Amino acid sequence: MNITKIQQKLNKAKEDVEKYEKELESEKNKSNQSSDGWISIDNIKKGYEIQSKPHHFNCTLANAMKDLKNGEEVATYEVLQTCRNDEQLRIKLGLVDTWEFVYPNPDKISSDNGYVARFYADSDYANLYCGRVAVNSSSNLGVRFVRKKITKRNKK
Repeated sequence: MNITKIQQKLNKAKEDVEKYEKELESEKNKSNQSSDGWISIDNIKKGYEIQSKPHHFNCTLANAMKDLKNGEEVATYEVLQTCRNDEQLRIKLGLVDTWEFVYPNPDKISSDNGYVARFYADSDYANLYCGRVAVNSSSNLGVRFVRKKITKRNKK
C-alpha cells in the first residue's frame, strides 16, 4: 500500500472520530437537561442541577426565596461564575447579558449591611455587585434556583 492511500484512510478515520465525538457530546447534553427546565451541573456541584432560565423578575430576593421548594437554594456566585466559565453551560444557561441575585452574599461587609449580591454577565466579563439594599427589585434582575438532582429513588 502506498503512503497516499494510508494518509487518505487516516484522514477518513479522523473525520469519523470527530463525527462520533460530536454525536456523543450531543447525546450527553440531551441527557443533562431534564424536561422540567433543570440542567445537570455535576462537573461543578456533584449531584446538583440548576434552572435553565432565571425568573422572579421585578421581585425582591426575599420574595423570590419564599418560592423555594424543599431542597432548592438560590444559586451562589461561585456556581454561576463556574457555569459561565464552562462554554457549553454558558450557552445553555444564557449566562450572557444577565442580571441575577446570588445568595448568600459572599462579601461580609455588604452582608453585614443588608446588601444583596447581584451577578452580572455580558459577552466580555462577569461581575459581582454587592452595594444594593435587599428590598430593591428590577425588571431585568432575576433569580435562578439550584437543587439536588431528583432521582426515582428520592422522588418517593
